[in-house]
Amino acid sequence: MNQALELQAYKETKMLSINEVAERLGISKNKVREFINSGELASLKYSDRITKVRLIDLELFNTKNRNNNRFDYKL
Repeated sequence: MNQALELQAYKETKMLSINEVAERLGISKNKVREFINSGELASLKYSDRITKVRLIDLELFNTKNRNNNRFDYKL
């Protein structure tokens, strides 16, 4: 498999916790939850206590919001 495909597969399978997303974006965990609850940031809920965000979904969220000039988070 070439590097581009390996990177894509990694981004699709790499799961981040709410804490990790908040750290990467430099925002609070509550703000991350707001984005998830509003549907702006896709997530996977495994249980009442465990929610994960795929790395690729975080990148899509960042790109979409950068294009809308809302903010520019550094991943």
